[in-house]
Amino acid sequence: MNLTHLQDQELLDNIKILAQTERTTLTKILHHLREIDRRRLYSDLGCASLFDYAVKHLQYSEGQAGRRIQAMRLLKEIPEIEAKIESGALTLSNICQAQSFFRDVGHTTEDGRPKILAKDDKVKILGLLENKTARDATKELLAIGGDAVIPKERERILDDEHSEVRFVMDQGLREKLEEVRSLLGPEGALMGLADLVARLADVGVAALRAKKLGKQRSEQSESGADSHVRRVTRTADVGLTPTIKSSLYLTRT
Repeated sequence: MNLTHLQDQELLDNIKILAQTERTTLTKILHHLREIDRRRLYSDLGCASLFDYAVKHLQYSEGQAGRRIQAMRLLKEIPEIEAKIESGALTLSNICQAQSFFRDVGHTTEDGRPKILAKDDKVKILGLLENKTARDATKELLAIGGDAVIPKERERILDDEHSEVRFVMDQGLREKLEEVRSLLGPEGALMGLADLVARLADVGVAALRAKKLGKQRSEQSESGADSHVRRVTRTADVGLTPTIKSSLYLTRT
């Protein structure tokens, strides 16, 4: 597509229309996914779940499929958000954050019993996330739910040699990592987080091995000393004089 012939304002107007069309299409997709899920049509295609169907047949990435399914389920529960999605006030990213918040915080109770957030509470929380960036939405949810909002550590196996790990680190851990980076000098400045963690793992393994081996050697040394003393004692018991016995113990000491 060659757009070089378009005037500046025409180009800007066109993309606004396209963005609106994209959001309208998104809500239609969510409704289609909901009906496909209701009829369980994915089973007819040999898929174990709607997610599996969205990835294999609609060619969504795992992240794209997950976000749309999350939004579809929230739209089913709270139809009022459709207008918010079409206007762009609520993004897929923020809807997914809200869904995770509703699930995790809604089931966190002091007495351990299941609890589900009321629809009105969810609507109020979603209102706080309108027109917010993903980062600002996270801050809003953290202010409401505290540590319960922090995503749990996740690991995804990529192949035999690689895994993708996601976790949230607090400011204290970040500062420690940055201190390690500075202590490594120019080498550390060029390191990504994965390289930095790998270097820390190397240092940690070496230190722990040295500590463990040192302990083992100490235990072996003490065990050898005890064995030597026992041998000396047995020998003494069969005929050495008291003077020789004392000499042997003092020499060992």
